Amino acid sequence: MSNIVFTPKTSFSNPNSPLDFHIWKNNPVAMHKHEYYEFLFFQKAPVNHLINDKSIILQPGCLALIKPSDKHSFLFDKTSPAQHVNLAVTPSYFENTCNNFYGSLFQNINKTESEIYFQLSKAETAQINYWVNKINLDFIEKEQQSSPNVVSLFLSCTSIIYNYIKTNQNSFPDWFASIINTINSQDFIDKSPEDIYSLFPMSVPAVIKSFKKYVGKTPVEYLTNLKINYACNLLKHTNYTTLHISSIIGYDSLSHFNHVFKKIERVTPSQYRKQNI
Repeated sequence: MSNIVFTPKTSFSNPNSPLDFHIWKNNPVAMHKHEYYEFLFFQKAPVNHLINDKSIILQPGCLALIKPSDKHSFLFDKTSPAQHVNLAVTPSYFENTCNNFYGSLFQNINKTESEIYFQLSKAETAQINYWVNKINLDFIEKEQQSSPNVVSLFLSCTSIIYNYIKTNQNSFPDWFASIINTINSQDFIDKSPEDIYSLFPMSVPAVIKSFKKYVGKTPVEYLTNLKINYACNLLKHTNYTTLHISSIIGYDSLSHFNHVFKKIERVTPSQYRKQNI
């Protein structure tokens, strides 16, 4: 990786705004770092993200947060159109928002040594794309270079990052954190506890003991909560039927899904949807 790093003066089209939004399409980006924070949301084609002397392949639907201490660049496959959303935020605005709404999130982000990126669920991806489309419409229809919906996009990205970091902020050893990230991925949402056990090179009782130690739940409880949280997002942000949602998250029986959902959320899936429309 090249050691040549440039520091852009600013990415903000409006110097008086704490937020700046734009979309990159197949634009070559040299290795660089900057003084602001930067949310990156990847919409099209896998992208080779070079960051802090690492090479990470990021898939569509991935949300990353670049810190001022990070240096990064991108490599694109010219045969596959790539596109990502870029949302820059000033440190003071980001810190104030975190302190007002998200507790110690800002401190946790800055003490995290690893790169911050998460593969989002379909519901979370739809949520981000919703605000991106609203912003694009503002730019087109109102012929302006700013949009009030940029704030909504920023809050959505921050909320998602908060939830993911909160899940992983315990002092996990690297091997456990890696497996937890696999379990939290969208591709694992329809799996069973037996699939969790297969990820560990240890006995089932040892896996259960590790989960209780690091996350305070058994593998069954942990996976069930992930499934129901995912179902809640689908109920709020899609028109999928309850039967379809139960199938997506790996329940063969609709009645069993309804029973588990009500046990956790205290209402049925249909009642939950009506309350959150």
